[in-house]
Parts: sequence; C-alpha cells; structure tokens
Amino acid sequence: MGQSPIIPESNSKSTNRQRLKHIRIKPHANQNGTIRINFSIDSNITTYNFDNLVTVGFLISEANRLMKTDSIIALKTLEGIETLDYLLTNYEKTLDHFPNILNLSPVFYEKIESEIEIQSYHPIKVIGKGGFSQVSLVRQKNTGKLYACKTVSKANILKQKKVFLLLSEHKILSKVSHPFIIQLHSCFQTVTFMQINYLHFILEFCPGGELFYHLGNLGKFTEDQARFYFAEVVLALEYLHENKIVFRDLKPENILLASDGHIKLSDFGLAREIIRSDEKRYTYCGSAEYMSPEMISRNGHGKEIDYYGLGSLLFELLTGSPPFYDENTERMFWKIQHEELSFPKYMSEDAVDLISRLLDKNEKKRIGSKSFNEIKDHIWFSTIHWKRLLHKKTSPPFIPSMSMSNFSEEFTLLPIEMQVFSEDTWRPCEGDKFFEFDNIYAGRVSDEWGENMRPSYVSSGDLSTVNTNSSIQHGQTFSRTESFLDMNTDESFINENINLPRVSLSPRIHLHLNPPMLIESLSSDFLLEASPMKLALQQKLRKKNLNLTFTSK
Repeated sequence: MGQSPIIPESNSKSTNRQRLKHIRIKPHANQNGTIRINFSIDSNITTYNFDNLVTVGFLISEANRLMKTDSIIALKTLEGIETLDYLLTNYEKTLDHFPNILNLSPVFYEKIESEIEIQSYHPIKVIGKGGFSQVSLVRQKNTGKLYACKTVSKANILKQKKVFLLLSEHKILSKVSHPFIIQLHSCFQTVTFMQINYLHFILEFCPGGELFYHLGNLGKFTEDQARFYFAEVVLALEYLHENKIVFRDLKPENILLASDGHIKLSDFGLAREIIRSDEKRYTYCGSAEYMSPEMISRNGHGKEIDYYGLGSLLFELLTGSPPFYDENTERMFWKIQHEELSFPKYMSEDAVDLISRLLDKNEKKRIGSKSFNEIKDHIWFSTIHWKRLLHKKTSPPFIPSMSMSNFSEEFTLLPIEMQVFSEDTWRPCEGDKFFEFDNIYAGRVSDEWGENMRPSYVSSGDLSTVNTNSSIQHGQTFSRTESFLDMNTDESFINENINLPRVSLSPRIHLHLNPPMLIESLSSDFLLEASPMKLALQQKLRKKNLNLTFTSK
C-alpha cells in the first residue's frame, strides 16, 4: 500500500555470497514525500526511492528478499517500547507514523502446535498484577502478534470459592464485541509437574496502558480531554446494558488505552447479567471509594450502580481523586450515603450538573435510569458527535507515547514466572467446572461494525480486600486500590444464554517460514524526561523524518 515502483539509482557488481550489512531509510534530500533506502549487501550499495507511505509489511518483505529468507514476520524495538512494538506488527502501518530513528531487531517465525497452549507464546514483561492474577505481555510465536496474557491460579480460585466469578468473566468476555471493550482472543489451562493448574486469558493488548497511569502523571484532565474518554466509556456501558450486563467496577484502572488513543473497558471480574431491567443483585462488591449508596446499604442494586460509577469516574478525571474520599473507610461510607459533594471552583456548571445527577443518592432519580440518551443528550456533551465517536472518527486528546513505556514500573520490574510459560496444556474431563473454559474467539475480533451489530443510535478486577491505608487528600492524585467481593453474600451464576452481536474479522494471514537469520539495528531516537502523554503530545507536533538502520552478522 502506498509504495512507488522500485527505482534503482545505482548498482555495483554483485557476488555469489551476499550478506545484508545494513538498510538505511531516510528522507530524500531533494524531494518532499519520499524516503531514500540504501541497501548494503557485502560491499555493494543500492539506493531506492519510495514514497513516504512505505509500509511495515513492505520493509519486512524487502529484508526477507535481500537476505534470501522468508522467516522474518515482524520487527521490534531493542528498547522494548510497547506502543512501537505493537505498531510494528501491523503490516499496513506506514513508516511516516514512526519517530525519526528506530532501533529494530527482527521477529522470526516459530512453529506452534495449537493456539490454545501457553507454549505458543513468548513472555516479554509483566504489565499488571492483582490479588489472584498476573498480566504479562506476550508474543505469539507463529504470527509475531502481541497479546496480554492474564494468568490465574486455579487452586486459589477454588480455595477462595470464586469459581463463579471467573467463569462469569469468561462467559461475558467470550460474548461481547464492541470497539471500546477489550476483546478475548483465546482461553486455555495448563498444569505443572506438581499438578498446579493455571487458567489463561489471551486478551487484546492495549499498549497505551491504564487511564489511571496517565491520570497520575498529569494530575487531572481538562474537561475536553475528560469528555472524550468519558463519552467512549458511556458508549461501552450503553452496549453492555443493552445486552443485560451490569459492569459494577468502573474506575480508571479498568480503562485501557489502545494504540490509537481510544479506550477499552477491561476487567469483567465483577460484571453480571441482569435479565430484567428492574432486577436487583445483592453481592457486596467493588472498590470502596467508588461504591454507591445502595451498595453500602446492602439493600440490593441494579443497573443504576453503573450510572453512579460514571459520576465517580468523571469526578476523578476532572479532579484527580474520587468523590467523598476519606482515608477512614467508615467515614467515607457515611459521606457517600449522607453528605453533599463539594466541587472545585474551576469545574464548569455543566460538568457539575452532570456529575451531581449521576451521583444522586436515590438511584431511581439518577440521570440515565430511564435510558442512556438522558446522559448523551446532556448539555455537557453538546460537542460530541456520538456516531462519529463510535466509529473512531473523533481524534483522541493523546496518542500513547512511542518513545516511553505506558506501564508503571510497579509491574514492569516484576520478574516473569518463566516456568508458567513452559507448562503442558491441561484438558479437563467432562463434568469439571472448567470443562468449557478452553476456546478460541479470535474470529470475531474487529474494530469495524459487522452487519449484525448495531448500537441503539443506528436503529433509533481483581479480587482482594479494600485498601484503607492511603493518605491521599482531596485534589491530589489517588493511589491504586483493588476491587473486592464479600463471599458471605450469595449471587446466582450468570445465565447460560447470553446472545450478543458478533463482529466479523478479515481473513488472517498465516505464514510458513524458514529457519531464522539474525538482523540487528543501530542508533536511537531522542528521549524526553516527560510523562508519556505529555511526550506524545509534543511528538504529535514534530515533523517526522524517519531513519531506520538494520545490520546483520
């Protein structure tokens, strides 16, 4: 796509034994919109000119052709920058999207036995951790694609009697398909020599990391920035409610940023199905600082709990801390149930009105309780074009940094449990509680709308104890907490028949390649001492003059 015909400018005499020494890609000195590529094979140098829409796939094919191999299936940065590594697996991505200079090394094809086994993936780094799970960035060996692998100890789930929670998360993730909801690729189980089973979710990887991470870097968002992210969350929740699912755990930690800057709602561990619009659940769960009054009173809750969650989320995006926060949990619960919320003076009247109506202590009076159109039609959203937003035609306020990691070092510095990624696949017998856990769901993952999926406007956490040790004060960036569920309360298992709309996927390309040859790369781009979001904003304004260098041994 976008390639001009290859035009050799000069050719030297070739030899029988050719070795690729380097490829240098840089802007043409005299022409706008072109890239000059110098291929050095042994002592021979050949220069080609291409337009600036040369793609990653074309670069990979040229490297394979010149090295007389077809085993290179992707490229990756030597620095392990997640956003760039993710983009470098997209064959159609043009090189004008990348920074000036990249340090790249190749990713080679490896044969796998099955997509539903852990040995089909290379672990790269830890990117998340909870009370009962760890999330690792992994690369599929036969495609070079990046995924997030959520690993859960089956023994801990059984011991803590949380089987129904995990199976509920699995069932919902296997059904949902929406541009702003994380997509499940596959699920499978493994066993060690000590017979300790693990459950693995292979999920869509979001290289932008948690919205919580960026909120912590910036302190708070402007209303325009918050409006974009909040509006996309509204669309995701609307889809869930239309399909009789209540989320129940809305917070910045559970909102991820994809490589294009759009959000993905994640962590469905507390999500449940509600068949009737007036149906109530009685499980005591969630994160303490985001709990609604009806959750605290334990008198039952319905879908209105998510509207309260929206109000808490918007307040935190605009101030940096949750509403009613107090380091004393009992005092905080009393505030949530009885106290009026105070707002900072810089917040607009429209934002104050929307948040106040979402946080109404009477759940039946909350905006949205009749329909999501109540929320979407609020004057604070007057600048939002909902159809364009859903189809990602609205530009995000930030694009995830391509020069820095978007993940906290509290995760990335953790060691990878390598033995987990060398375990054998476990196939449970019929009758086992996890018998139907293993499956592949990749065939429905897409960012485009399928013919059988139409949102309403067209037709008309991890489980742990509550963290009460933070000393964060109002107006400061809030610290990470974990969701919890009180197992002394009962809740029926999710209904077997959740029929959600599906999205079609373009045919996948499977490559069968030869043994690998080594390519290395040189040089590096500048690195600014700034938060990833601030850095991304600065880079958005910079002119892209691309130079990439490869060498071989």
